Amino acid sequence: MIRQGFEALCANQDFPYTMEDLMTWVVDTTFRCRFVDNDSKRALSGYNIFFKESRSSFENVSDLGAYWSSLSTEDQNLWNSKATEIKQDSPNSTTRKKRGPNSWNRFLTSHKYSPLSFAQKRALYSELKSTHNT
Repeated sequence: MIRQGFEALCANQDFPYTMEDLMTWVVDTTFRCRFVDNDSKRALSGYNIFFKESRSSFENVSDLGAYWSSLSTEDQNLWNSKATEIKQDSPNSTTRKKRGPNSWNRFLTSHKYSPLSFAQKRALYSELKSTHNT
């Protein structure tokens, strides 16, 4: 995904950096971003509950998976019904309230059209944050 974005940027003749420059900055940076999509979490299943409750009884996870596969459909359905009950009783079964933007996201949004590079914006943000906290 990063490569595709960089290729699109480099396709613009007015863009001052090369693909090598951009990739070097990605490799050299200490900034790492975790992409988490909370809406894409899988629903709780009978296998998940079976795994949590039975894990300590097995040395290998593969043995646990094999045991789950050997269970009858009725036994698996019992575990699945437990999962359904837990989902219905869970306070998180309703729509979760999403958090608002953090200070870093607000800072980036307010500097969206700034001529500063990302690294310069990160340094400025760190400086502003350190002076504000003292």
